[in-house]
Amino acid sequence: MRPFIHLFATHNSYYFYDVNTEGIIELTESLFNYLSKNKDIPEDVSSIEDLCVSDREMLLSLINRGYLSDHRVSTIRHNHSDDIEFQITNRMNELILQVTQSCNLVCSYCPFANRTDDSFQRNHSSKKMDWETARKSIDLLLENSSETENVCIGFYGGEPFMNFPLIRQAVEYADKQFVGKNVTYSLTTNGTIMTDEIISYLSDHDFRVMFSIDGPESIHDINRRKADGSGSFREAVDNLKKLYALYGKRAKEKIHINTVINPENDFDEITHLFDDPFFRESGIGINPSLVSSTKLENEIQNKDDFVEKFAYDRFRALMSRLGIVKGISLDPVSDFLALRQIEKNDGITEASGRLGDITAPGGPCIPGQRRLFVNADGNFYPCEKVNELAEDTMIGNINYGIDIAKAERVLNVAQLTADACKECYAFRHCSSCAVNSAREDSITAESKLAQCPAIRKSFRNNLRFAALVREIDSVYKRKINI
Repeated sequence: MRPFIHLFATHNSYYFYDVNTEGIIELTESLFNYLSKNKDIPEDVSSIEDLCVSDREMLLSLINRGYLSDHRVSTIRHNHSDDIEFQITNRMNELILQVTQSCNLVCSYCPFANRTDDSFQRNHSSKKMDWETARKSIDLLLENSSETENVCIGFYGGEPFMNFPLIRQAVEYADKQFVGKNVTYSLTTNGTIMTDEIISYLSDHDFRVMFSIDGPESIHDINRRKADGSGSFREAVDNLKKLYALYGKRAKEKIHINTVINPENDFDEITHLFDDPFFRESGIGINPSLVSSTKLENEIQNKDDFVEKFAYDRFRALMSRLGIVKGISLDPVSDFLALRQIEKNDGITEASGRLGDITAPGGPCIPGQRRLFVNADGNFYPCEKVNELAEDTMIGNINYGIDIAKAERVLNVAQLTADACKECYAFRHCSSCAVNSAREDSITAESKLAQCPAIRKSFRNNLRFAALVREIDSVYKRKINI
């Protein structure tokens, strides 16, 4: 049999990850080497002359305990394929309205601002959503959320406050329509054109607000500039502080900061944002992420020492979070990334049974049910991160509704690469979906497969981290005690 496993090693030991059970099993070096060289395991383990008696016994024990199965998925098909229409028409829970495609900033890494003649993503434009489109979208959410108690309406741009009158009109309408449901509102803003009226409105309607702040003024203003080339930090932070003060005790729950880390900048300088007592002591949540070059014409290049500094700060934060080293002063960016890594590790838990015969890799959510995105033209997409130029990702329109057949194709995007998916050790933890598989105007097997090396590398790193956590309680603690 050819076991469905992935072999990997740390500085201290040898392991395999069992795809069917999600077990991470430690091996002897000799058994690890044997499995590395031999893809198939004979039915009669006792006949393996290359292994010593103890290794053969260990191998037989693992097989008897359900590990090293050669089972693969026979058919790639998402588990919600049969009830996708029911999920969309009864359990829709979030609507995101693109109230404008216009923005007052020209950010260096933004695919909408970097004009590429609509070859990678749409460009910023003067388009604004009209009231009829917004109203019909809200009605659609109401009609299709009969089994959903909590619903959310988000506002997206461009910069959403460039169409604040529509936001206000939409909220007032939704408040009247969603009687008996808990409706909440959210948006992401660059924070630069928020008036006192807007700030009061957000507080009165208990909005969840994500501010885009990329670092201290010296970093933020490199990335996030106005059309005239001037920076945007001062206005953004002033308005953030005003909203924070008005929210009072709600602020920590309702206000967050989205920090896009540009590797062309100095990582140490990015963290100097927290030299400001407000950012250090306010308790506002930080959501950091590395900038992506996926929809940019030119690849973003790492600053010479960025990787070294970035990795070292994450290492320090992990050592602190895992309790190995105490008393380290951490910046919230590195601490959040360490916490995210630990949460990924917690997500690798041994399964109760093998993979189903008919199932799909992890990755896609149900298009139209979880984060229905309506753009300024009234077109429907699975979420706001989608490439709006790709016909394959458009799942409907405000005038004719959601195309269930098309939504199902988006849900089952892994069928394009079925043979590769069936053999992939990252099957259960794949992050690939139609949204990030689309290139130009379509989704192809080639565009989807292009993501696979990075996804496998990320999961392989997660496996090594999971093994490291185990070793902390044995190998490393013994070393520290010595």
